[in-house]
Amino acid sequence: MGKYADLYSNAKEKEAAVPLTYEIVRWSEEGQTIVGKVLKIEPFYGSSNEVECDKYLVDTDDGLKSLVLGASTDKQLNGQVQAGMIVAITYRGKVALEGGRHVNRFDIRIIPEIGKGG
Repeated sequence: MGKYADLYSNAKEKEAAVPLTYEIVRWSEEGQTIVGKVLKIEPFYGSSNEVECDKYLVDTDDGLKSLVLGASTDKQLNGQVQAGMIVAITYRGKVALEGGRHVNRFDIRIIPEIGKGG
């Protein structure tokens, strides 16, 4: 192995290699759950309704995930979810609205870091 490959192998083994890419979550199955620490919340403009909503970058046990909950859910949350919080987000399916539109439903919970000193 070369010196760079050795550095990478060593960093990976010590969980010191910093990931820069993430998986984009597609909400498709009811009961689908993402649990992790919110690292960043930023504006997102690419939704099907072209309405601004938030994009959440979440560090999970399975790596970094990027997810959008939608403007309707963001309004319900009203800033209660912030970077640094641990959350559990469970997809509860779609609700039909007038005009053929729909919104996704979620169960969102903030998880306290029980047992941590402080």
